[in-house]
Amino acid sequence: MITTFVQTAVVDSAFLAPVFCLLSQLLSRLAYVKYPCIPSVLLGYGLACSKSLTYRQSTMIGACMGFCYGFAIIGRYTSTKQSLLSFRLFL
Repeated sequence: MITTFVQTAVVDSAFLAPVFCLLSQLLSRLAYVKYPCIPSVLLGYGLACSKSLTYRQSTMIGACMGFCYGFAIIGRYTSTKQSLLSFRLFL
């Protein structure tokens, strides 16, 4: 049970968060989603991924981990965006 939890946490944080960041960039470019709405979309991605892919057996654990994944994706998205903006500023 513990090894399954560790495996899914590593897979979700290492591989799915960057994929969702790329999806959010595509969504913001193609669907013209405004910047204040993007964190809500990313939180929805995290909840949907957690509940449908990794924690199907428990709704409570899926919701808690979905919020954690969603906030991790939001942090990675804003960090990448700020890094690119500062890189452009100093070039």
